[in-house]
Amino acid sequence: PERHFDEADPTQSSFVFATFNKHLKIRPELFDVWCSVLQRLPNAVLWLLRYPADSEPRVRERARSLGVEDQLRFADFVPTSEENWLRLWRGADVVLDTTIYGAHTGTVDALWAGLPVVTCVGHCVRPDLPARFGNQMASRVAASMLKAINVHEDLVAHDLQEYADICFQLATDQEKYSKLRAQIEAARSTAPMWDPAVYSQQFSNALELAWRHFLSGQPIQHLYATGASPEDGLA
Repeated sequence: PERHFDEADPTQSSFVFATFNKHLKIRPELFDVWCSVLQRLPNAVLWLLRYPADSEPRVRERARSLGVEDQLRFADFVPTSEENWLRLWRGADVVLDTTIYGAHTGTVDALWAGLPVVTCVGHCVRPDLPARFGNQMASRVAASMLKAINVHEDLVAHDLQEYADICFQLATDQEKYSKLRAQIEAARSTAPMWDPAVYSQQFSNALELAWRHFLSGQPIQHLYATGASPEDGLA
C-alpha cells in the first residue's frame, strides 16, 4: 500500500511496522517498546504473523492493556514462493527485529525487498538482565548485515530507548526514510553481501586463515574476511 505522509503533523502519518519472527522471540520489554511507538503514532500499525496462531490472544491482550490493540494486524502464512514472500514484505514500511535471538533469514529477505530493519545490539533487555543477553551472535546477525550495506549507523540501536527513537524517526522523517530506502535498494547491486562470488571467496579466506592460526598455535582473535586473500583478513 502507498504511504500517507502528513506534512502538517508527521505523527499522524500512516505507517506499517512489521515483524515476521516467531512470537517466542518477542521479549515482553521489547513488545512494550513497540507498543510505546504505536502510542506516539496513532495511525501506525504493527503487522505480525500468526506464528503461532495460539499465542495471538496473549499478544492482543498485552497490546490491549497498553491501549494499542486496534493498531495490531495479523496475517497467516503465505505460500513460500519467492514472489509471494517478497510481496508480503513489501506491504511493510519498516521491519522490527527481535532481541536476544533476532531475525537471520528474515533480515536478508527484508533487505532484499528494500526495507529498513531496526535492530538492537548492546543492553537491549530488561535492566536486571545481564547485557550479554542482548550482545551475542544470535542477536547480532541483523546488525552485521546492516553494517555490510553501510546503513548500520541509522538502524542499529544500543538500548531499547534508542530503538524506540529510531522507529519514531523513521515514521516521521520522510526525507531520512526515503534516503535509507534508496541506499538499501542500491546495495542490492553494489554490496559484496549480495555478490555470491565475492562472499564465498571471502568466507573461504576466513576459514583458511582460521585453520592456519589453529595449526600454528596462535591465540584466538578477530578475523575480517574482506580482502582478496587469507592474509588480508588478519585483524
